[in-house]
Amino acid sequence: MKLSEIFNKNESMVGSIKCLSHELGEKVITIADNFGMKNPNKAVSKSSKGIKVKKLNKDTYLIGLMMFEPPKYIVWTAPKPLTELNVVLAKIAEKFDIVSYINIVEVKTSTIPYFQLAIAKNIN
Repeated sequence: MKLSEIFNKNESMVGSIKCLSHELGEKVITIADNFGMKNPNKAVSKSSKGIKVKKLNKDTYLIGLMMFEPPKYIVWTAPKPLTELNVVLAKIAEKFDIVSYINIVEVKTSTIPYFQLAIAKNIN
């Protein structure tokens, strides 16, 4: 299945990159940061852009930057340690979910930063 085959008709891919599984979290954070999707400075409930991840083979992923119209509603995940980001993104790739934002925060009770993902959802 091609990445374009899992898009809805109102979604379009702007660009994509391939990466190895151990680079997945770092690449998604970099893309999110470069396109204003990391640590939003206001409360958000909708998004018109996102990142879709597809597993190509055992150790390779394709990360696609997407735009969609109308904007999709987003649902925030519970905070998790940043060390779990690659595992969570691999699960997201299996479900063809779209990551619209990522929050990375320092937690006073932990030496490891935590992250939250905003998952774009179609509201019917």
